[in-house]
Amino acid sequence: MDIFVKFHFYRIKINSKHIYRLLNCCRNNEIRDVEIDKDYAGFSINYNQYSDLEKILKENNIEIVNRQELGIYTKITNFQFIKSVIYIFAIFILLLIANSAFIWKITIKGNYSYTAEQMIDYVHEKGVKEGVLKESIDTESLEKSIRKNFDDISWVCVEVKGTNLIIHIKENYITEISVKEDKPYDLVAECDCTIVSALVRRGKLNVNPKEKVKKGQVLITGVVDVTDESGQLLFNEYCNADGEIIGQIKEKYEEKLNIKYQNKKTEKSTKFIVPSFFEYKWIKNKGKNRELTCEETKMKFFGDYYLPISMQKYTIKKYKITEKNYSEEQAEKILNNKFNNKMFVMEQKGYKIIQKNVKMKKTMDSYALCGKITYNKPIGKVSYIDVKKIEEETVSINERN
Repeated sequence: MDIFVKFHFYRIKINSKHIYRLLNCCRNNEIRDVEIDKDYAGFSINYNQYSDLEKILKENNIEIVNRQELGIYTKITNFQFIKSVIYIFAIFILLLIANSAFIWKITIKGNYSYTAEQMIDYVHEKGVKEGVLKESIDTESLEKSIRKNFDDISWVCVEVKGTNLIIHIKENYITEISVKEDKPYDLVAECDCTIVSALVRRGKLNVNPKEKVKKGQVLITGVVDVTDESGQLLFNEYCNADGEIIGQIKEKYEEKLNIKYQNKKTEKSTKFIVPSFFEYKWIKNKGKNRELTCEETKMKFFGDYYLPISMQKYTIKKYKITEKNYSEEQAEKILNNKFNNKMFVMEQKGYKIIQKNVKMKKTMDSYALCGKITYNKPIGKVSYIDVKKIEEETVSINERN
């Protein structure tokens, strides 16, 4: 007998005198394994054909003496443990489906000068938090808000993968701005500098190399004049200015470090791991001379499908504070590390360091690393065009002429 036939079937017993009449009436039904003795006749029929058999038995006034539900399915469902596993699995699948409608992790990619924590805190302030519905997130509005509030970030792409909200950012990279903006704009200088080079892709160039410009001055305008053969202005066309303007900037650098500092000597350290649900923090950092750190690892089903479950590793340190002074060697190492880190971040953002001239100085209560840095960087910044104002001024000029 085929395994699929054995999966779920009935074994039925009737009076043997009715079996031949039943077989004649059940030509379209799969009656199998017929056994006939003196008083009774037994046979098997598939579970899904039983309802048809019942009708035939009723029409012919044949009574079922005994009925047994058999097969692999029956054996499986008769075990309570297996039933429990099936129910748990079904509930798990339903929870996965329900969770897929929410965001359970926010990931920042491409950041250098801003930490992931800073970016995530800002996103939280905008109402986008772990646990929000995917449908409630306006990705385009969030992208524009980030570009507007972070001067060093000029390109943002927000995407949702699984239950992960991924925010891609690029700092001071202006070649992709026009793809995301829907209103015409100029590119203006974001700081005072000297123009090194200019490349225009769309719009009209307003500056020349070696020219000094002020912050806010228009570099590439999105207002293009359309004139006739005599040079008379016919009308203005508006576009998203696009290009790459490199400016040279001379910037003062100063980083101070107090000579005195508080030295924390750890007296006791405790570590433990606990599960957490829906971002809940079990322990708060309370207490004098105590430091709490929490490393959180999000659980995920696969890929970017994160769950509202995490494992939190807490480290609690109790320490004693003593006051000490930095030596000159220690101070020089700390200040140089900060300076080198700043240079690294600038280079990652596309800045070209031309000259760095810094020296360490000591005062009564602090050390200081100070001097000047000269570097080249893209300086274009979006400034929206007031089309209505320009058109009113054009009409006014034409009327006077």
